[in-house]
Amino acid sequence: MYREFDSVILVRAVADLPADTRGAVVHVHANGGPYEVEFFDARGATIAVETVSATDIRPRGWDGASELGVEDPTPEKQARIARLMQHPTAVTGDEVDPETFYAPRED
Repeated sequence: MYREFDSVILVRAVADLPADTRGAVVHVHANGGPYEVEFFDARGATIAVETVSATDIRPRGWDGASELGVEDPTPEKQARIARLMQHPTAVTGDEVDPETFYAPRED
């Protein structure tokens, strides 16, 4: 089930829109569908608003990677990215005391 503002991609042609057209859910009808989806071109301009079913769309890939033609990262890569975001020193290997590293600076 999708919610309003979810980013989606068409899995098959609908109306004059080809498969792989990206869009955003703008309205969810009662009981979880169908959905009103606003579709965009490569520049982000609206090209259509269509009523689609859940089987016509899929969620956009992890962090929009599918739009860039990049495969979604494996769960292991996602976990590593999450660790690096939580602990930026893991990239350099530097030893840093987290309490002083994240403490507010006193200027």
